[in-house]
Amino acid sequence: MTLRAIGVITVVALLVALGISSLWPWTAERHMSAYGNDWDDVSYFRRDLDKTGYTTMNILSSPMTLETTSNWQDTVLVVAGVERPYTDEEAQAIYRFLERGGKLVLADDRGHSDPLLKELVGDVKVNRSKLYSPSYVKNPDFIETAGYIDSGPVIDKRYTVMTNKPATFEGAIVGTIFLNTDNRSWLDVNNNKEKDLAEHERYFIIGFFFTGNAFLSDPSVFINDMWVRDQNAALGLDIIAAMLPKGGTVIFDESRHISSDAGQRAEKQVYDIFLVFTYDNYARAALITMCIAAVLLYLRFVKLPSDWAHMPNLDVPWLLNYKEGHIGSEDALRIRTLLENKVRVALCLSNKEFKLRKTDLMASTVKDELLLRFWKGWDAYGKEELEPVLERLSKFEVEPVDLTVGGGSR
Repeated sequence: MTLRAIGVITVVALLVALGISSLWPWTAERHMSAYGNDWDDVSYFRRDLDKTGYTTMNILSSPMTLETTSNWQDTVLVVAGVERPYTDEEAQAIYRFLERGGKLVLADDRGHSDPLLKELVGDVKVNRSKLYSPSYVKNPDFIETAGYIDSGPVIDKRYTVMTNKPATFEGAIVGTIFLNTDNRSWLDVNNNKEKDLAEHERYFIIGFFFTGNAFLSDPSVFINDMWVRDQNAALGLDIIAAMLPKGGTVIFDESRHISSDAGQRAEKQVYDIFLVFTYDNYARAALITMCIAAVLLYLRFVKLPSDWAHMPNLDVPWLLNYKEGHIGSEDALRIRTLLENKVRVALCLSNKEFKLRKTDLMASTVKDELLLRFWKGWDAYGKEELEPVLERLSKFEVEPVDLTVGGGSR
């Protein structure tokens, strides 16, 4: 198998892998987009932030774009509905965003953000077991919870907040709780839809502040259908107000949502790869190494076609249009080289082939005595003698010759 065939197979394999990854899953739908108007999007949240005076922005490709700015003071990144995990590089970009003064609202009920939670708040993760509570409204999935914020400009405010199939946090939470169920709630750990002896009634934490960031196990609090229920909108806006007491910018991370359009998914994955090579030093070094290795392999194993050496347009010389008074004796060698190249290219010879028979070829093809005499004694020519040589060279045409051994003019 040739190196060219290996390269073609590699490229095809990469394209097939990209295509498969972009087409799966077929039934994926984008949820919780700040720029969609479906019932499960969060555009009402963004709209009310705009009305309140905050600047809103979005990230479509990857949190790695946060690396483009060094100062993120008075900025909150909202991650609502994590439908696919963050890569290590993306997680590191979020950590650096927080180190540079940014703040985070992380609302995830699927557990994809557990690595982020562990890094930011310690031994805490999302429990997706079904939550039951007598505080439901019309439907056991719609559970009313209690909210409370007393931070910054938000002073001693209480809320009744509607949730939709909420997940809960479990672990050693040491932050300030701002959203929880009542103490009659319980988790159906074994999923039998009945309350067993081991499934104790107690209150469960759904939202808490820690180190200036906000964490929720129920992103449905922000969706359009729930935003207008109870005091959900008030709680959502006050969370941002407590984090940005002087106002600022709210960025919605749209990159965690999976588009139902295969083309958009493929486009996003290509952009993700570009970002990795742009912002990750190790990936960039690996790419440069692979490019150098590819060039070396090409030079080592791929041979140029033999007929390339005989292409008539190979290395066609450019006869300089010297003006009178602009030529000097130091140009004699260059003019001699122009004469040799004119002969070599006319005979369709490579440099190597021409050098082997240069003396014979020049003698048999250059019939102009002035040019032939110059070619033999070019180093003795001065400025005045070079000008007629150049004029004669510009009109010189190579006569065809038989290049076979012992051949003459034809």
